Amino acid sequence: MEPKTIIKFPSFDQHLARMFVTIQEKLFAGIPCYIAGGAARKLYLKEELDNSDIDIWFKNAEDLQKAANILYMNPAVVVKAETDNGITYLIEEHDKNPFKMEVKIQLISRNYYPDDISAVFGDFDFTICQVVYNNGRLVLSEDAVRDMRDMNLRLNEQYTGPLSTARFLKYMNYGYVPTIKSFNAFFLEGRTELRQGDLPITETELYYG
Repeated sequence: MEPKTIIKFPSFDQHLARMFVTIQEKLFAGIPCYIAGGAARKLYLKEELDNSDIDIWFKNAEDLQKAANILYMNPAVVVKAETDNGITYLIEEHDKNPFKMEVKIQLISRNYYPDDISAVFGDFDFTICQVVYNNGRLVLSEDAVRDMRDMNLRLNEQYTGPLSTARFLKYMNYGYVPTIKSFNAFFLEGRTELRQGDLPITETELYYG
């Protein structure tokens, strides 16, 4: 079942919102793309970007290649990492940097979304990352709104990819409290080998242990 979505409109007094506009209207002008995940979550929460990537999705591989070519030709841009998810670029301080500050951008290549952009919700391990920015509006799942409000770290039932303990710990560090299911998925089920004494924890152990 597709998640229900909620539409919100961010304040463009926020620097992060202006960065998103720069990406869509200046850096990748004419290339359909949208920003989703952690950076979009920060925009919804009216927070500024820390050292996180800005993750960008495309409708097809051709549009991603056009965007990659733009970055390749920019003297301010350095390739930082290439993974199965996509390529991460650092845009350094330079007169050709449209942001006037260092920014990390990741062009996502693992999936493309030619139609309903909310379909990208399935790409995220946690419900709190089910936030998409596109052309001045934010599209969120109802789960994302609820779990950000309640500070719950909940696994996304649609997600089928690998689990990252580093991401789990990052969001715990932000103050999110894991559900029992997500805690056991990362610290028990996600292990290739169980240590002696490893057992699923109970709700009492998680909150009061």
